[in-house]
Amino acid sequence: LRFNHYDSGGVSSVKAGLLGSEMPPWAYSSSSEKPIAHGTSKTPSTSVQYGGLCDDGVATATASSAPQNHDQLSIHKNQHSYRPSNKRKISEADYQHRAVLVDVKRDSDSLSSCTVLLAGGDSTKSNHLEEHHNGRQRQQQLTPAAIGMAPNQRAKRSARNNRADVVHRVLRHMRGYPEDTAAQLKGMKAICELLIGNRKSRSPIAASGGAEAVLVAMKNHPREEEIQALGCLVIGNLATNNLENRTAIAARGIEAVISAMRENRTTSAIQLNGCYALGSLAEKDSQNQATICALGGVEHVINVVIRDYASRSRIHGAASCNTLGNIASHNKENKLLIASLGGIESVLGVMKSHPSDQDVQQYGIAALGRLIECCPANMETLVANEGVPDILKSMLSHSSHQCIQDNACIALGHLAGERKEYRTSLTDLGAHYLIQQAQGRHPTDAKDRALAQILGGKQEAMF
Repeated sequence: LRFNHYDSGGVSSVKAGLLGSEMPPWAYSSSSEKPIAHGTSKTPSTSVQYGGLCDDGVATATASSAPQNHDQLSIHKNQHSYRPSNKRKISEADYQHRAVLVDVKRDSDSLSSCTVLLAGGDSTKSNHLEEHHNGRQRQQQLTPAAIGMAPNQRAKRSARNNRADVVHRVLRHMRGYPEDTAAQLKGMKAICELLIGNRKSRSPIAASGGAEAVLVAMKNHPREEEIQALGCLVIGNLATNNLENRTAIAARGIEAVISAMRENRTTSAIQLNGCYALGSLAEKDSQNQATICALGGVEHVINVVIRDYASRSRIHGAASCNTLGNIASHNKENKLLIASLGGIESVLGVMKSHPSDQDVQQYGIAALGRLIECCPANMETLVANEGVPDILKSMLSHSSHQCIQDNACIALGHLAGERKEYRTSLTDLGAHYLIQQAQGRHPTDAKDRALAQILGGKQEAMF
């Protein structure tokens, strides 16, 4: 996690992301059409940036706004705890607005405590103020020795209890004001904050009906771009690496995501987060893969996301390649559908547009490997469109990137195991030398099998 704080402007900016092999980190601003490169900071403004994805499915997000009152989310760094930095006295007017104030406190590893204050009026003002200002003092009095628990045990137990409490209060607030745009937006931002860098929050959010609340908000506010972008981001996070959540969200969530992408074709953040959500929902789920194809999700990714965004935005390119790869995985009908819509040519085009970007190359080659696996027709399409030289160029340009090397070896192994002419062509292009070099840097069984396929002829199925 990486936290940046701007003292001069009273602005907080939170960026979280993990680099990994499953999806690239990204951040995108809904207020402009220009993508924001990962690892860069943005001048404090009133915009909200959204993004998603990383190795373990944790979304990345950036919230940047000038806080005018306690209605806005504010997280500030103070060693191992985070507290609202606005020390001014809370005025009477502040408590007349329905709002959610989230005070997120984290230790070095996980969310240790979250307190949500629902500001409702005069009757609760004194209690909220007392709890807010005296909470730190009471927390210091509850030492591990005083309650007879080890520090680690106490932290884990506190994290579980407070996560569930926060989720319950945020969702209760969203359900209480379903037509209030501001209330829904603040609640969805709070859910995103809970999901950032914290996979353990997925289960309590889903179990408490978080996905249902998000889908209701998206349905009631179809013209609110921020709500649609946040909704796609939350759905993608809940579905990532979680079969139970993917099954629960299923068709209704897929329909909501595709609808948001269709109705907001010119909003980059929605297209990006929508791709992320579809890719997460399709991963290792044949039913969701079929639903996405039936509702036109593949056509939209190819004809809108790749055509209009991927050529000039690496993050859209990586997201779209990952989505197509997940939809095609272990599903021959989907492989043929994607190929018939020009999916193989589109993926190769994205890779050519961003030859130096490791994320695009990694997920582009992975998508090609899944599209041609046990599918001779798609292999012919790949070879006819000069896809093999492009894969070898990527291996040569990114020789130290293990995921690119692994994905390329898998794809080349599929080709070598199908036809003798493919093996001859790969040998003439020097594919076996690149595989040997990759095996020397990052030894894996898959590389050994790919090399045996190319040099030794057709053997048993590799994968």
